[in-house]
Amino acid sequence: MPSFSSVGTFKIFIGNLADKTANGDIKPLFEKYGKVVECDVVKNYGFVHMENEEAGRNAIQNLNGHMVHGQPIKCEAAKSRKGPNTPTTKIFVGNLTDNTKAPQVRELFAKYGTVVECDIVRNYGFVHLEATGDVNDAIKELNGQMVDGQPMKVQISTSRVRQRPGMGDPEQCYRCGRGGHWSKECPKGGMGGGPDRNGFRDRMFGRDPYPPPPPPPFLRDRLMGGGRFGDYESYYDRRGFEDTRDLYERRFSGMTGPRDMGSSMRGLDFPMPPLPPSRDPMPPMPPLGMGSMRDSGFSRGNEYGMFSRRSPPPSGNNGRFSRGMYEDFSRDSFEERREGLLLGMGNPLLDISATVDEDFLKKYDLKPNNAILAEEKHKPLYDELIEQYHADFIAGGSVQNSMRVAQWFLEKPNITIYMGCVGKDKYSKILEERARSSGINVRYHYTDKETTGTCAVLITGKERSLCANLAAANCFCPSHIEEPENKKLIDSADYFYISGFFLTVSPETIQIIAKHAFEKNKLFTMNLSAPFLCELFKKPMRAALPYVDILFGNETEADAFAKANDFQTTDRKEIALKISRMEKINDKRKRIVIITQGEGPVILARDNTVTEFPAEKLPAEKVIDTNGAGDAFVGGFLAQLIQGQSIEVCIKCGIWAATQIIQKSGCTYEGKPNFAP
Repeated sequence: MPSFSSVGTFKIFIGNLADKTANGDIKPLFEKYGKVVECDVVKNYGFVHMENEEAGRNAIQNLNGHMVHGQPIKCEAAKSRKGPNTPTTKIFVGNLTDNTKAPQVRELFAKYGTVVECDIVRNYGFVHLEATGDVNDAIKELNGQMVDGQPMKVQISTSRVRQRPGMGDPEQCYRCGRGGHWSKECPKGGMGGGPDRNGFRDRMFGRDPYPPPPPPPFLRDRLMGGGRFGDYESYYDRRGFEDTRDLYERRFSGMTGPRDMGSSMRGLDFPMPPLPPSRDPMPPMPPLGMGSMRDSGFSRGNEYGMFSRRSPPPSGNNGRFSRGMYEDFSRDSFEERREGLLLGMGNPLLDISATVDEDFLKKYDLKPNNAILAEEKHKPLYDELIEQYHADFIAGGSVQNSMRVAQWFLEKPNITIYMGCVGKDKYSKILEERARSSGINVRYHYTDKETTGTCAVLITGKERSLCANLAAANCFCPSHIEEPENKKLIDSADYFYISGFFLTVSPETIQIIAKHAFEKNKLFTMNLSAPFLCELFKKPMRAALPYVDILFGNETEADAFAKANDFQTTDRKEIALKISRMEKINDKRKRIVIITQGEGPVILARDNTVTEFPAEKLPAEKVIDTNGAGDAFVGGFLAQLIQGQSIEVCIKCGIWAATQIIQKSGCTYEGKPNFAP
């Protein structure tokens, strides 16, 4: 049972702390969710006493897995040292998706008895069920049950550590469950001791306490394809796998083939697969003393060298990659989508969406298909929507929506990072929970000066009018990106996306990020976002534009930009070309401009030429909500861009994403994307 002190406080255990973690690092995190009565860090773990259980449970839900000094902390309700009085059975649950949460699993097991503890570790976890419960029935009925689209594996745990819930013996190491050493000296941390930086897996004690993670998606799909759990004999069968990628080829310049590895390949349990006949031959080693490596046949322009982290595109160039500067950002393979690759920055808002009539718009001086910032006269409309209309609450904000859609395509959590400012209230908790469940690494800046920003989404037929009350979003401070953890994330990111709406909040922050991208030759992308920004915030927009590598906008925004900058033309193709030719600081690649036009073709201005891509026109009855179309387009585009796809494929994916989103209310989606270039 959870521990309560004599004064009724709720006690929380915190584990997996870095050596340098102190009370000052932990206490402010928990104070966001309620009053902290006491906070005590003891080496690699500690305890926090919250004023009441509700605040404690809320803190656990939001902070479990939160990064502190580069390590995800463990948060759970503290147990007494002796553990629960009733015996429990430890059950292993596996084959979980990245989105599966402990409360979901706990609820499934609750009908079979008291769930003393439920803990999810990556794609698997453990449930401690009271032995008096129907353990056998739980395993029998839940084994194979679909959870988030995948059959869950359930069986009695064979792990020898932590057979009881909670910390167990206080003299035991929290990492391995053995005594005689502190957690930071645990031999399971690797050679020579120290914290386990790479998870819980090694063979120091002869066995791995946890089973291996599930196979990658393309193998898992076949594994589960036949019978209840698939044909296990076909696990290594590559027949029928239609992916054109050569999974055995890394394309690192100068790498020797298997035939050259000699004795290093002996003793394996399986032979190396034969090289496919279609593979391009490896280039010869350059002669020594004949100039630098960049002058040899290994060089692919300024970005590719012998020891480049990125692989050159295939020499055959089948259209998937091109030799343009933007394709130089391709990764070595699709599976090397690392965490923190794309960082977005904008205004996190809670959308309050309702269907209204034209009289409502006139009452508040609003226009259909427009976006404005709320003035004093607009403030009452938010309460009116909630009280008199059936309003829906949707996690929103332009950039946050785009990051969510990108994560939908990437199918791997934390590839995207999102920063913005919110208040310390229930709305910010909703926003963060929704964003994290979508796979985004949320790094909100919290303020107590304002409430979390809201945006009225006023629906009149097929048209939308947006009225945003930024509130806390206006309070974003440049100091937030200077915090060590956030600065580290910015240094690690290779791609940046910022909305034009952020120009109204912190132009200084935009300049810092833009200059960082320029100095490190990273990709900086931006969106015009709204017509009024082109007119009223022309100066900060023009200050940011020289750093922009890719600029997005829709037809009304492009028209407004042309008018504000005296282009003296209404031809959108010419407008896109003129924007692409404007001053650009990074001359290593020319600016790309992309203008969407609703049902009209998407305009691409690149290398002084214009190309159009047809948008898919849906029957009117299928169009539900066009509000998130632009955000979805950018999300689909960026998801392909950071995987090294061509600009053409990126645009097609953006069109596909927007087409899916407008068939649902809000910027929402379901299932797995089946986009095919």
